[in-house]
Amino acid sequence: VTVRAQPVFNSVSTNNDTISKYDLFEISADITASFTNPFDYSQVYLKSVFTSPSGNTIVIDGFYYQHYLLNAPNPVSPEGDPIWKVRFSPDETGIWTYILSCTDNSGTAYSDASQLLCISGDNPGFVRKSGQRFLKFDDGTSFLPVGLDIPWNLFDGGFYKYEEWLDSLAD
Repeated sequence: VTVRAQPVFNSVSTNNDTISKYDLFEISADITASFTNPFDYSQVYLKSVFTSPSGNTIVIDGFYYQHYLLNAPNPVSPEGDPIWKVRFSPDETGIWTYILSCTDNSGTAYSDASQLLCISGDNPGFVRKSGQRFLKFDDGTSFLPVGLDIPWNLFDGGFYKYEEWLDSLAD
């Protein structure tokens, strides 16, 4: 008989405990769980339940993250160990609460409940449909998309060519 322990939250950290409205709040969690494929929800599933200051709840799925280093000209190599992440952008100022849960075939584990303070900021919010043909930000300002069509396979020089192109656009 094989007895498996339910998942364990070894550590949980955030990019900040105070975030401006619509900015990125990121949770990183080191979790021990039983799975062979971290991308198969039937084997392992991380989620966070956020509760807004007005009492609304939002469930955000977590994901398995591996940071990579860009090596010349094309190969990438993993840097550090993989970790679990949840990314969220609060849309209401005030104190939010959140809790993580991780489920695998042996059960479900929960993190301690935590808080996030959302303050006013100058981020215009998410882009949404406005009428039949237009887009606008949450703050009501118009969104006029302008972009470039950069080919992904028609170059010599590998991934570094992208850095060169994108850096030249920033100038």
